[in-house]
Amino acid sequence: MHSRTSQGSTAWAVSLLTIPYLTLPFYWTFGRVKYYDYGEYLQDFERELMALVPKAIYEKLIMPMERFCNENGTYTNKGEIAVLEKLAKNSFSSGNHIKLLIDGKKTYDSIITAIHNANEYILAQYYEINDDVIGNR
Repeated sequence: MHSRTSQGSTAWAVSLLTIPYLTLPFYWTFGRVKYYDYGEYLQDFERELMALVPKAIYEKLIMPMERFCNENGTYTNKGEIAVLEKLAKNSFSSGNHIKLLIDGKKTYDSIITAIHNANEYILAQYYEINDDVIGNR
């Protein structure tokens, strides 16, 4: 799997629109980003990860969540955790808590509080923090 720069994408788009008969065979050969092996890559990664995770850790983190599941491994309750796990296509480990925040100010205040209360590390994903009044709170 390879990524493409925005300049490369623009060049392909302009070429395909202006001279499609000449460019299309080259695009079929060199231009397409191939994701067909991505699913297999994720499965291999999960197998390797599970081989590295000691049984004690698996039993401590993963097994407690299974008591909420039926024999198919899906949640029997319809709570926020079940919805988020389904969206993430991954299971949560124990020791976490979830609170659904839909208001921007409350969400940001919750993020700042969590950062101040962190004990060991902070994992921030999908947030853009700007050097402005709000970002320097």
